Amino acid sequence: MAQISAAAPSFRSSARRRSGVRRIEVRWGLMFILPWIVGFLLFGAFPMAASLYLSFTNYSLAAKTDVGPQWIGLTNYSKLFSLDVHTVDPGVTDASKVLAPGYTELMQVGNVVVGATDPFFWKSLRVTLLFAVIGLPSGLAMALILALLTNLPVPGVRIFRTIFYLPYVVPAVASGLIFQQVLNRDVGWLNVLLKAVGLSGPNWLNDEALVLPALALIGLWGVGNAMLLYLAGLQGVPTDLYEAAKIDGANSWHRLISITLPMISPVILYNLVIGLITVFQYFTTAYIIGGGQGNPNYSTLFYNLYLYNQAFVYTDMGYASAMAWVLMIIVLTITGIVFATSRNWVFYASGPK
Repeated sequence: MAQISAAAPSFRSSARRRSGVRRIEVRWGLMFILPWIVGFLLFGAFPMAASLYLSFTNYSLAAKTDVGPQWIGLTNYSKLFSLDVHTVDPGVTDASKVLAPGYTELMQVGNVVVGATDPFFWKSLRVTLLFAVIGLPSGLAMALILALLTNLPVPGVRIFRTIFYLPYVVPAVASGLIFQQVLNRDVGWLNVLLKAVGLSGPNWLNDEALVLPALALIGLWGVGNAMLLYLAGLQGVPTDLYEAAKIDGANSWHRLISITLPMISPVILYNLVIGLITVFQYFTTAYIIGGGQGNPNYSTLFYNLYLYNQAFVYTDMGYASAMAWVLMIIVLTITGIVFATSRNWVFYASGPK
């Protein structure tokens, strides 16, 4: 009993020392991350909170200095989503006769006409979603193809990796200006090449049906970062899996489908999520190609471009803030759906699907 009593104070003293060391480590850890915390609060959390408040107000940057934000509740959000649906008689072309005051025709399907208080909001959302359907799969596929090619054991492969990656670091403004010339109808390099083989090149940037595919083509110029991520995933696939598959008689296609893609599916998921966020923030190239107004005929009026115009061209900061929060909710929803469905197609080597 005497031995136990003597050991107890020593044990408590050791526990106090460990607790003191832990407090010192926590203190120093907080000191090291303090700059990031301060930066996040000043340049992240505070602007987000301010924009959330402004989204419920009527606030214009061009207003008098003594007039601050005026609380209007959900008016901005109501303006964004308000629709008016009516049935018109056959042959009626003037939808303004049936729509409520303040509504503009958005679309007409058969004898059903749909009006909106802000049709450009819906048009910008449509353009962005359509571009996501066109540009995102093509970009992911091109990056994967380049990664597969640059993963081959051929001489000079590192040079090709560098060449494919370099366009990613070129500023978007410079790339947009370059491709304005490349895709020019009369003197563009692409149409000149098509003419050399007997084909008539289209008007890439002034045709409503072709401008989004043209922007998707421009997007392929900057897939170098996604290519490197795929390449890192490919180099992490165990070679013994390929050797076993070869012994079983699997050809290259079967190895790609059954081994390579499942093993790099976490990288595919990451690139998909980053690509979704990037597509919904698409701005610079569309601003240059469309002249800042979504030309031709609003076919390049992306959501982020329309948001920018509302904030800094029309100076309606309250309405633009509401658009920003709607955009965040849309991106969060789509990203959540992707993560929820990823359990069915993403394979993790360290655990189950």
